[in-house]
Amino acid sequence: MAIATNDMQLIDSHSHLDVDAFDGDRADVIARACAVGVTRQVIPAIAASGWKQLRAVCAQYVGLHAAYGLHPLLIAEHRSDDLAQLHTWIERECPIAVGECGLDHFVEGLDPALQRDYFDAQLAIARDFKLPLIVHARRAVDEVIGMLRAHRKAGGDAGGVVHSFAGSPQQAQLLWDIGWHIGIGGPV
Repeated sequence: MAIATNDMQLIDSHSHLDVDAFDGDRADVIARACAVGVTRQVIPAIAASGWKQLRAVCAQYVGLHAAYGLHPLLIAEHRSDDLAQLHTWIERECPIAVGECGLDHFVEGLDPALQRDYFDAQLAIARDFKLPLIVHARRAVDEVIGMLRAHRKAGGDAGGVVHSFAGSPQQAQLLWDIGWHIGIGGPV
């Protein structure tokens, strides 16, 4: 039995269409996605400095949904008051998720303890609002799994997606077992 592709709705769980690189062709990119059945896209934030732009882009195009967070790769840009602002921003804007957040042990020079502090705080914010998370876990999958388990024990069970997953099948199974999804992207 054949399945008609026009009956299927696809959702891109992770695209950064809010960044300046898309200013020249954002509408075309969205139109091409829609033409192949991708009718909705989740747009995760990477820094507090981009939240207003993200909100504006999502308001301008049907099918774009915002997530707000603080990406570990930009740890040097984040300020401690960004976490309080994130809480307020999420309360006011009612996004679809918290993120992009997580840990990155691939790029040298990123303070691992500071990354954990920001990730843990964003896990708590997601728990407060009962929102799923969009998690970055580059060369940090085991540590992320441990933090997600602790988050779940503390009452945060909305789940989410570990995007651009490049871990092992065993790690994928552990994530699945605790109610998480994995996003398969370019590294695969």
